[in-house]
Amino acid sequence: MDRVPCPHCGADLYPTESICWRCQMRVVPTAGGPVGPPPPRVSATARGGELDDDELRPPSPPNGPRRLAHWSLGLGIATVACACPLLGPVALWLGLRARREGERGVALAGAILGGIGTAALAAAVLLVVGWGWQSTLTWALRSVPGRPLGE
Repeated sequence: MDRVPCPHCGADLYPTESICWRCQMRVVPTAGGPVGPPPPRVSATARGGELDDDELRPPSPPNGPRRLAHWSLGLGIATVACACPLLGPVALWLGLRARREGERGVALAGAILGGIGTAALAAAVLLVVGWGWQSTLTWALRSVPGRPLGE
């Protein structure tokens, strides 16, 4: 089956597709001709007050928050799976920002995983600070053979 370009972003689409996979914009599927933009919408008042299903559905959030949410989830997974807590605060921040801009589930999952990574980072810092730099230095000096502890 031949593919046709999306009128909004130029991505290759099948003629029967109604939504572009790249830009998520609605296109009019045709039976073999080029895909075109959707026809102009007629308001409910011009149709006599009846609402379409599309008008009842809330508008989808733009790609920005969705992209932030997916980055948050990816960094959150990397934080937990790779034991790299330095990515945790970034994942947490991106997830909370995406939630504030209207994204829901993916942003929450990324924020939770980022929070786990941030907690691991805080625990590691508190462990090092609580253990004390002096005791760390003492342990390091004890491991050097032939060197007295007082020097």
